[in-house]
Amino acid sequence: MIALNVTPIQLALNGAMAHPRAAQALAPMLARNALNPADMTVLFKLYSSPDPPPVDLLRIPQLLELLIDALFKPGSKVNQEHKNKYFYLLGYSASVYETPKKGNRSRQTVFI
Repeated sequence: MIALNVTPIQLALNGAMAHPRAAQALAPMLARNALNPADMTVLFKLYSSPDPPPVDLLRIPQLLELLIDALFKPGSKVNQEHKNKYFYLLGYSASVYETPKKGNRSRQTVFI
């Protein structure tokens, strides 16, 4: 059976193409089903900037599974230098609530 790479379609349907830097960081990780510290650093910088991409791009189930496995699966080894970035992105995806408004997004962070 041939495995097809549907990552470009998934990202296009998710609106990632409006945010090319985020799409360029997400595409190889989703296609390979593996996190890449360089791409995760790009995402961290984007999502910690004053005008981050939509949080929905981080809520791709495959990406969330990769993050959770990297952080919590026994035996998983994440470089200490990158661990905080992974936690930040996972926390951001879980705690940010966006409401669409004409032409832009309103972002609200929910702390539990």
